[in-house]
Amino acid sequence: MKKLYICLALCISLPVFSTMARFQKENKACELVEQTLVILKPESVTDRHIGDILQIYETSDLRIIGLKMRLLSNDEAERLYQVHKKKDFYNDLTSYISSSPVILVVLEGRNAINKVRDLHGTTNPDEADKKSIRGKFGVSKQKNAVHSSDSVKSAKKEISVFFTKEDLFSPCAKLVFQ
Repeated sequence: MKKLYICLALCISLPVFSTMARFQKENKACELVEQTLVILKPESVTDRHIGDILQIYETSDLRIIGLKMRLLSNDEAERLYQVHKKKDFYNDLTSYISSSPVILVVLEGRNAINKVRDLHGTTNPDEADKKSIRGKFGVSKQKNAVHSSDSVKSAKKEISVFFTKEDLFSPCAKLVFQ
């Protein structure tokens, strides 16, 4: 009878310890990655560059963990670009981003925010490296193909405007909403 109790105790506790160990590993792994929001702007959609741009991210060790095609409301555009509210180009920017469907993407990977910004190149496509996304697909300073978060803080804020926890497919996505 003693052996049975020992076996039951071990059989029941081993899966719990295994789950706890996996959870701790997962949390450690999550400390090594970032999530960032990318928006493929209207000209990227209308000029049919969606696949080309997404492929650049995926071949750069970034994982797509959320993806939507949407027409942004004025409210969403204003919340997205709230940091530019006092600038002259704010109204044009919010009108443009909400004028036609966009692709909303949440990417995840090591140093994702800086990696994405490097892949995008400088804001003005005329000044951007011709191998960068803006250098290849940007049309003008406003129609520069893509938007991306510039910090962990802004990534969390921007992602939460367009995505819920349930929309993101990664065990680390919970960090976005903390």
